[in-house]
Amino acid sequence: MIMTAPARTGFLAVLCGFITLIVFYEEGPVVSQGFADFMNNQNFGNGFLFAGLGIIMGFFWDAFHASISALEPYRRLMTQKRSQPAEKSILLSRPTTAVTGLWQPLLLADVFGAAVAFTGVLAEFAPIFLANISFRLTITFPTHLVCTWLSVSIMGAMILLLLVSFLIRWPVLPVGPDTVAGVAYYVCESKMLESMKGLSTMSSQERGRRLKAEKRRYRLFAKGDVGADGKVKYRIDYAE
Repeated sequence: MIMTAPARTGFLAVLCGFITLIVFYEEGPVVSQGFADFMNNQNFGNGFLFAGLGIIMGFFWDAFHASISALEPYRRLMTQKRSQPAEKSILLSRPTTAVTGLWQPLLLADVFGAAVAFTGVLAEFAPIFLANISFRLTITFPTHLVCTWLSVSIMGAMILLLLVSFLIRWPVLPVGPDTVAGVAYYVCESKMLESMKGLSTMSSQERGRRLKAEKRRYRLFAKGDVGADGKVKYRIDYAE
């Protein structure tokens, strides 16, 4: 998962280097004639390169958003002072894209999650903006300026959110919850399995209404024993 500290640090370093390069090209003095010639030539190469970097940047941000979405229910179950109702824990679904993942954090008043999703939406347009940073005769100067500073703004937002992510207490889990096997690990010894028999045959809407009507609360518990890998085991279960 990209939520590991080395992965986030590496992505942060790349973004800082990229944004420095763009600002230096726009505002800095010409200290390298080769770099200036590359950025100011009229061929397709530099635009293609910057657009490709924007696509790669978007892929990494999508992975970051997916990791945030996968960990958020477990963070609520483990780090919140109180147990959580079903609609704020076990019923939270993982969004497939930043666009579809924007509404859920808004409903939960999750400012950080909403900001990550919204930045992911903006990142979809980053390749277009980045491709027009190098000034060419086919674009106007105002268009060049708009694309340049929109690109800088998007990457600046990414840098800020990555820094904020280091301040949030994320649960350190023995198994990543981003796969079916990982989720099964946390419920394999839960009391919920017995009481929820038959719910798998219901539609997602009907199952959600049933669990909300029960008004039960849930927590992520340490099982009290240590696995063969030396890590504490956890389970999701009823709080009471």
